[in-house]
Amino acid sequence: MIHRAGPPGGATVGLGMGLWALVGLKLALHLLALRHDDWFRDEFYYLACSYRLDWSYVDHPAASIAFLTMLGGLRESLFTLRLVAAVLGCATLVFVARLTRSLGGNRVAQALATATILFSPGFLALNSFYSMNAWEPLLWLAAGLIWVKLAERAQSYLWLLLAVVFAVGLHNKLSMMWFAFPSLALAFFLYRRRADMRVGVGGVTLAFFIALGPILWWQSKHGWPTIEFMANATRMKMLPTSPAEFWLSQLLVFGPLAALLAAIGALSAIFWRPLRDRGVVLGGSVLAIAALMSVTQGVRAYYLAPAYALAIPLGATFLSIIQLPKLWQYSLRAGVVLLLLVALLGLPLALPILSPEATLRYQAMLALSVPHEERFGASELPQHLADRHGWQDLAASVARAVELLPADIRSEVTVVAANYGEAGALEFYRDAYGLPQRIASPHNHYWFWAQPETWGEHFLTVGFAQDALTLFCAEVRELARVNCQWCREGERGALVAYCRYGGSDLKVDWGRLRRFL
Repeated sequence: MIHRAGPPGGATVGLGMGLWALVGLKLALHLLALRHDDWFRDEFYYLACSYRLDWSYVDHPAASIAFLTMLGGLRESLFTLRLVAAVLGCATLVFVARLTRSLGGNRVAQALATATILFSPGFLALNSFYSMNAWEPLLWLAAGLIWVKLAERAQSYLWLLLAVVFAVGLHNKLSMMWFAFPSLALAFFLYRRRADMRVGVGGVTLAFFIALGPILWWQSKHGWPTIEFMANATRMKMLPTSPAEFWLSQLLVFGPLAALLAAIGALSAIFWRPLRDRGVVLGGSVLAIAALMSVTQGVRAYYLAPAYALAIPLGATFLSIIQLPKLWQYSLRAGVVLLLLVALLGLPLALPILSPEATLRYQAMLALSVPHEERFGASELPQHLADRHGWQDLAASVARAVELLPADIRSEVTVVAANYGEAGALEFYRDAYGLPQRIASPHNHYWFWAQPETWGEHFLTVGFAQDALTLFCAEVRELARVNCQWCREGERGALVAYCRYGGSDLKVDWGRLRRFL
């Protein structure tokens, strides 16, 4: 015997103190991690973008960057950015609970869904630093909630809200298209006989393409750099993976409980009638996204995070509604507790709550090897932890190299870093370490910001191989090596060299150095 889902309003009143306790626990975990935390590589780049606001960028749209700009001087505070990322994660938990309730899940279901997201290593890592990825699950959940409300009653203001959420989500990450297109297509197909739904779906689709307009305009104006970026990343940066390897990585990144609940949720929303009425658009979209990820090369495991945020409430609701024999109920509860404990084992590898030495000892104790997704830049620590180390060591090494230059060269030298992390860190620490004003990189959007026509012939290069420099430099002289213990392989031992340009056209050669990757 099964029970049909009751009305959303009857599932529970409010979120309950237990759920707010889980939200508070998440905030506490992220604040605790600040003890061993430091700036993340990408955050330097996002700060640089926020001082050069544009409609879009080579590797991401502009919404999360615009938010940084609105923070003003506070954006340069590590605590501020960590707090923002943690609060976004807490809001995600609140929306997970509300979506579960809207689907008909009781408080047990809400607690299960919320705890699963809270202790999932992947979600902990995503909310451990500021990026557009911290916003993404929250925006998908907002759209998911609206779809559930629309399934009950197609009111005009809900269509307007959905259009706004889709537009903001698109300008946060282009991957909002993964959810918008299948959900709109499914809604149109399922409700094609309802005139109000047809009009609503059509209006939201039109609004979505209008929102896409500024991005397409910017891409066209700049030669479609994002397409080049994605092609290069797939071909040159990301390691190829089979569908089996991709799905096995999900168990490690998000935890077995999250993977199990998400699979149950997506399938039950399609094939189980009590959940289908409200959840079919969500479940169908998640399955479409999963199929796309299975056949696409160069995708990272965390790309599925917002899909998990939609599917886990479906799975938790299914388990709370279905009637099982007593023995099965006890077995299910024991299994859920066991899987939650397994997810908890990943906590010290998801957040920098331990020192690097203790993190490595813990990883060795678990006999766990975190898989590498990229072809280069391996490190002893998991990549998302290693990317928080070595940045002041880098700035200090470059400062020492600058001091070795003659005064006349020092006044006109341009620093060229191999990647945006290095360039962003050097810009961030420029005043603290007395670094040159001109700092550039051929990597991603830094390439557009460069003004080679204003440069002289003297350069300080960071992170380039010496043999590569001889292609452009008449004189190459090693000045320093970056010495950082826990940083990634590409940063540890990076060459800091003086280069006297030996070409005939600096602007042409700068074009040859372009790396959208």
